[in-house]
Amino acid sequence: MRIFSENRDATPCIGHGDMHLCHVIDQLLFFTLKPIIMSVQIFEPVNVRSFGAVGDGVNDDTQAFLNALDLLHQYEKGVLYVPTGTYNLTQRLEINKPYISIKGDGMQSTILQFNGDGIKLSDFSTFTFATVEDLTLAGNGNASSGVPGTGTALALLRSHQCFINRVYMHNFDIAISVNESVLTRLDNFSILGCRQGIVFSNSSFASTVLHGNISGCREAGIVDDQTGVYIANTDIEAIGGPAINASYGTRIRDCHIESSAQAIAIHTHGGVTVEDSTISGCVTGVKRTSAGAALGQHTFRNLKFSNVTTEFDIQGVHTYQIEDCLAFDALGGAKTPVYNVDQGSGYIKYLRGIINQGEYLAYNVAGMEINGVPVARAHKFTLTGVNIGTIAANTTSQFVETVPTGFAMDEFKDTLTWGFSAYNTPPGVLFSVGIKQGTTDQILINVTNTTASSVSVGSPTFLINLFKNVV
Repeated sequence: MRIFSENRDATPCIGHGDMHLCHVIDQLLFFTLKPIIMSVQIFEPVNVRSFGAVGDGVNDDTQAFLNALDLLHQYEKGVLYVPTGTYNLTQRLEINKPYISIKGDGMQSTILQFNGDGIKLSDFSTFTFATVEDLTLAGNGNASSGVPGTGTALALLRSHQCFINRVYMHNFDIAISVNESVLTRLDNFSILGCRQGIVFSNSSFASTVLHGNISGCREAGIVDDQTGVYIANTDIEAIGGPAINASYGTRIRDCHIESSAQAIAIHTHGGVTVEDSTISGCVTGVKRTSAGAALGQHTFRNLKFSNVTTEFDIQGVHTYQIEDCLAFDALGGAKTPVYNVDQGSGYIKYLRGIINQGEYLAYNVAGMEINGVPVARAHKFTLTGVNIGTIAANTTSQFVETVPTGFAMDEFKDTLTWGFSAYNTPPGVLFSVGIKQGTTDQILINVTNTTASSVSVGSPTFLINLFKNVV
């Protein structure tokens, strides 16, 4: 490139025929001004159709994409614009220079159809600042007919601070792989019919998953392999394994998880936090799946379980905190929550399973706090055969049952919670249940009829939890 080597009349610009010196000046000026020159030459998006792409879903558009990306790689910046259409691609698209993005016309308009791997952002020594947005990446599988896809739709390898917005990925082996890449942000995306949805691994710290939908993955929705990903406002459903495979530092908030084998699996050490989320139609809500998950402070707060067989199965976890969790059956009615945890390891506060009347905490071990009260021992049992019969108008009747052998109570210090099993309280009838300390500890059941006529109460079954409080 010649900048100042010749005058307008084609005579040498310096001296008499000193072209060598002019050439040296040319090269120095060119390489000095190269960043400025390149920054102004590519200011409009590069349209892949200008390189011969057809976008009819039939012709092979691979070479057109490769040629367009080669141009952007030369300038180390720019946007590859992919207009509306279906583009058939037989080779992975790789971006290995920073500041290069791919943009379509929308998830329903721009479709990139791959026969294996999709897009790879790779091997950057510094921040990438790449964006992939407004398009669909389609794999070679067929979820509806059971044909598994191959390849990875979007692979990030040492690609820092990338942004994935409004992208739909379906029928790959893995939708998104984030490997050794920090500050990745996924927003307003959708994943369908892959083996695994998103996999974070190898120190991919400070990544964020927002406003996503992941459905129909055979093994896992999101896998966090000790990267501390933050997941919020995301819907995950119909997963063959865990919806979220959580580990060190995983934070989950305002998510809805449905119809999966496990909602949340804790598979490594470290603190997992789950709060303000709904879990429904799963076999297990939260489950410890490996020995390494025993270590760390795990927190579960303000969770709603609906039609979940076992809400918490975290036996062996050393430290946990469970607060403000509710459990319901498939119809939204009473559900006795199930908590398999170890004694002396955790803290439980305001844990409720509403069963017609009162509170029944389906928890029968100790070592934590129940509603803020430290517990030394706990016992759960069922009272059947309490024949209350008919209660006269405006009267109260008392019924006495014996506390099970081996569980001595202190009526002034210890706690009793209770509920009914499959019983509807008649209108105007009030129940209260307490304990009385004596030679034989007793449970006192008071039944009050507040109506002006006799009421048949029958023989309800009482669910009782006794907590021996720490003094």
